[in-house]
Amino acid sequence: MNHPTGGRSPGISGPKNSGRSMERILGMYPQALHHPDYNITQLVYLKIDCPIDGDLDELCLSFFNEVDKILGTHYSRSHGRKKLGTKRLLASMCQVANLHALGVLIIDEVQNLNEARSGGAEKMHNFFVSLVNTIGVPIIQVGTHRASKFFQRTFRAARRVSGLGSIRWDRLPRDDHWKRLLKRLWKYQWLRNAALLDDELESTMYDLTQGVMDIVIKLFALAQIRAIVTGVECIKPMLLRKVFEDEFKPVHPMLAALRSGRPELIAKYDDLLMPEIEGRLLTLTRSLDNVTQPKLPAPPADDKAKRLAALLEEMEIPRDIAIPMADELLAENLDIPLAALIHKATAYLAQDAPKRPGISRVKRTEWGGLSEEDLRRRYADGPDSEVYERLKQAALILDLRPLLKAS
Repeated sequence: MNHPTGGRSPGISGPKNSGRSMERILGMYPQALHHPDYNITQLVYLKIDCPIDGDLDELCLSFFNEVDKILGTHYSRSHGRKKLGTKRLLASMCQVANLHALGVLIIDEVQNLNEARSGGAEKMHNFFVSLVNTIGVPIIQVGTHRASKFFQRTFRAARRVSGLGSIRWDRLPRDDHWKRLLKRLWKYQWLRNAALLDDELESTMYDLTQGVMDIVIKLFALAQIRAIVTGVECIKPMLLRKVFEDEFKPVHPMLAALRSGRPELIAKYDDLLMPEIEGRLLTLTRSLDNVTQPKLPAPPADDKAKRLAALLEEMEIPRDIAIPMADELLAENLDIPLAALIHKATAYLAQDAPKRPGISRVKRTEWGGLSEEDLRRRYADGPDSEVYERLKQAALILDLRPLLKAS
């Protein structure tokens, strides 16, 4: 499971696509598990980022720092001293990985590898081959397409690092998968006059985005915001092109390179982020709060009465009570919303509901002072052996003995 490239879209915001997918997959597993029987804490996975300067020693130090952050240990002090050198640091990495039964090691941003800082291409290749051979756990390496050039120069490095294979996460070609995905995406329209996806809209979307999903989603969102703000409330090809022209200027050269299909032009833009478009999307989203929404016409009185009666019935109020109550409430409060009418109905019911009599607790020695109608008074008026006769005389118990004799 060693992947020199982890699926970056060529030229456009690849780190986000593969990074988020990797985080979602890893989020399905606990990162650390304590085994009390063996008194060890196991690391299920460990994800580290390759340093910006591409120094191999810094990569090893990142390993110890990340372990300390997760487990609260101090390996960065005892094992992670840069003056030890790359070989000693690599041996310490293997020791810590075995001590905590590391399940998988993920190295992200491997395109940051720097041959000059790492001591040359040969030393860099030897490091990763040794890492794969000695650490004893699967290693997944994630990076943009620029990372592949570091591992394809020698057959030995490419074979060892690739392991079970590598995955290239490229942009979507214009095929059935693209059309199915766009149909799914097109359902998420929040416009009053939502347009159906036709061939012209599909071809316009692909021509502008070149199948790069990050661009597809952002263009779809920004086009809806533009349609709401301007009051058009519909996505048309002209609107898509206008939004692309206005909001996506930072990526025009990159998408033009993708349209050309020339590898030498595409190679110039292997890893581009779009912070300007991200910020613009947030700004335009906030502007939706200032858009005045037209007031919808109030429903007819008859329709409102039916809806109110139905809601009252759902509250387990009998139909013969709910219907006249709804008519009475609407006659007195015609212009207030249904929520307020429901509140009035529940308040009315609570007000008219009879209060349940409270249960009085009286000591048995005081039963003789209770009223004549109280059974406890009847019980206390004589000996216990005559309770049945006293209750029968008070017509509180039906004497069934004559009926039993007759039967």
